[in-house]
Amino acid sequence: MKVCMVTKFPPIQGGIAARSYWLARSLAESGVEITVITNSESVEPEYRIPRCEEHLASFANIKILSTGSEVPWHIPVSQTYCERLLTLTLDQIESRGVQVVDAGFLVPYGVVAFMASRVTGVPYVLRHGDSDLAKFLHNPQYRSLLELVVGNASLVITDEEHSDILRPLNSRLLVTSAYIPDPRYFHPGVSACRRVPVVGYFGKINYHWNHKRLGELVNQVDSTFGEYKLVFVAQGIGLSPFRQSLRDEVTERAEFRPFVPPWEMPRAIKSVDYVMAARDEVIRSPSNLEAEAVACGKGLILLGEKSPVMGGAANDGGSFPEWIETNISAYSHVISSCVDR
Repeated sequence: MKVCMVTKFPPIQGGIAARSYWLARSLAESGVEITVITNSESVEPEYRIPRCEEHLASFANIKILSTGSEVPWHIPVSQTYCERLLTLTLDQIESRGVQVVDAGFLVPYGVVAFMASRVTGVPYVLRHGDSDLAKFLHNPQYRSLLELVVGNASLVITDEEHSDILRPLNSRLLVTSAYIPDPRYFHPGVSACRRVPVVGYFGKINYHWNHKRLGELVNQVDSTFGEYKLVFVAQGIGLSPFRQSLRDEVTERAEFRPFVPPWEMPRAIKSVDYVMAARDEVIRSPSNLEAEAVACGKGLILLGEKSPVMGGAANDGGSFPEWIETNISAYSHVISSCVDR
């Protein structure tokens, strides 16, 4: 089976890119031939994960193609991501005999998959995050196009939290888990005997960090633990003002590190005792990080919770393989349905 994934991908940081990485890796291990079309080489420095190239080049069954960083100058200035991603996708459909396109996010990847399918007849499967539905789907500037993108997908893969939003646009839904951490990597490790607990934060710190109430979450950690150490594995344009907002006594307890790639997250999570999880008000579902922290047996510190929500149970060993098999079966069904037409 030959699948073209059009999506965010490392070295882009974030939940969609990480989920796409684990999915592509597991599908390739199952014998699926994966081509990834992405714009990861164009990602801003604040959101670029270092040290990705060697690892990503090590997979025999995954070919990764990215748009470049240079765009012909024009007015008004734009990155022309849609046009460049579409060109790469059309080239790979023709040259590699791609059977199905998998889009990992509505904008621009879902739009690219929709247009590629219209040109070539190759079916596409549509996935989504939380933020693309919240920010783009019902925005008047995008709504008419994105309703076509959702409605024309051969299959929309969603979860219980979002099926009510998408079902009026497309009845061809596969309702399943958006992401399940791979228990081969995300599992409880040997607990360190530390006198001072270590609390970790992993992820972006954007301009809207205060809307996520990250500062309040830090204050909650401060009031929960008498002594503690903070580790921020974080980047983003809001990092500097966030650091400046911290009280001196908190800054003395804090260490800041750059992003780590998805394949290093199991070790990073296991190196702390608790994980801070900041939630955006528009996001319905728990993040990848929350699922990964729980799988690793770590306590989650959530805003408003008087005590950490403890993990400790590893994922059911059968759930992850079943999730991968569900995705492979979905591709097979879409391909056969297209052939039958």
